Amino acid sequence: MHLGQFEDIFGVNSRLPILDAYLSGSHQSIVVEMTFMTVLYLVFMNASNRIFRSIFRKYRFWYTAHRSPGVVNKNAQDDLPFVLALGIHHGIAAAFFLWGRFRSDPDIWRHGYLIESGYEIGDTLSMIVGLVPYKNIKRALIIPFLCHHIPGVSLAWIFLTSSDLRFNPHLMNIIVWLLLASSFGMFTAFFAYTLDLRKNIMLSGIAQNANLLFFGFARLYVFPKEVSLLIQDLRQTATPDSERLIGLLYVMGGLFMVFNLGIVITATPDFLVLLKNAFTGNDPYKLTVEPPAEGRMPRRKSSILMDFSPLQIVHLEHLARENHSKDD
Repeated sequence: MHLGQFEDIFGVNSRLPILDAYLSGSHQSIVVEMTFMTVLYLVFMNASNRIFRSIFRKYRFWYTAHRSPGVVNKNAQDDLPFVLALGIHHGIAAAFFLWGRFRSDPDIWRHGYLIESGYEIGDTLSMIVGLVPYKNIKRALIIPFLCHHIPGVSLAWIFLTSSDLRFNPHLMNIIVWLLLASSFGMFTAFFAYTLDLRKNIMLSGIAQNANLLFFGFARLYVFPKEVSLLIQDLRQTATPDSERLIGLLYVMGGLFMVFNLGIVITATPDFLVLLKNAFTGNDPYKLTVEPPAEGRMPRRKSSILMDFSPLQIVHLEHLARENHSKDD
C-alpha cells in the first residue's frame, strides 16, 4: 500500500456512511483511524511479546532479569518484552510527529497523534481486562496510567480538528518531548534489564538514574512549562471555545501530572537501592521481587521445588553449574 492509498482509507476525508447521522466527516475519519490503530496496537503488543520472549530465552539476561524489580511490572522479566515493544511503538509515533512538523503537513502529524491514541485506548483495555503486558503490573500504577491515557484520547477531537492548534509550537513541543522521554525511557530500561547486576551494577544504576533524570526533565519541567505557554496563546484569542479549552487543559494537565509523579514515586526507591548497592558492594539481588507472570507454579507440600517457577529452577541450575566449574 503506497501513501496515496493509505490517505484514501485513513485520510481526513475517509467516512463511514453508517455514522453520517451522528458524526461529521472529519470526526468519522478520526474514529476510523483510531479504531484501526487500537487493533493494530493490541496485535503488535501480543505478537511482539511472544516473539521477544522466544528470542530472549536464548540469552542469559532473561534468567537474571527475573531477580530484579521492573518499572511497570513487579518483575523485570515481564518488563523486558513490554519496554522494547513500547519503545518501538513510541519511536514510530515520534517519527510521524517530527516528519509532519518538518514538512508542515498536518495530515502526517495527525497520523502520529492517532498512532498514540491507539496506544492509549489499547493500553487501557489491556489493563482493565488483564491482557499482555499487564498480567503482573504494579497495582499502584493502574490509576496513574489511566490518568495518562484519558487526556490523550479526550483531546484528540480538539487537536485534530483545529488547524491552528496542530501547528502551535508549544503543542508540538509537548507531544515531541513526551514521546522522546517515553522512547528513551523504554530503551534505557531494556538496556539496564539485560545487565547482570552482579557484574554491572554501577552501569545499571547510571542507566536507570539517567532515565529517571531525563523523564523528570521532560515531564516535570518541559511539560508544565509548555502547557502554560499553550494556555497563554489560547488566552490571546479570547473566544468562548478557547476559554473552554483552557479549562479542559488544566484538568487534563493535572491528570497527566498524576501519571508523571506516580512513575517517579514508584520507580525512585528501586533506583536508589541500585545506587546504594553499587557503592557499598552489597548483593544487588537483595530486593524482594515478585516472580514473573509466566511460568508461575502453585505451591505443593510434596516437593520443595514447587516453591520455584520453572524459569527460577533453570536459573538455579545454571548458577550451580557455574559454581561447580569455579570449584574445579
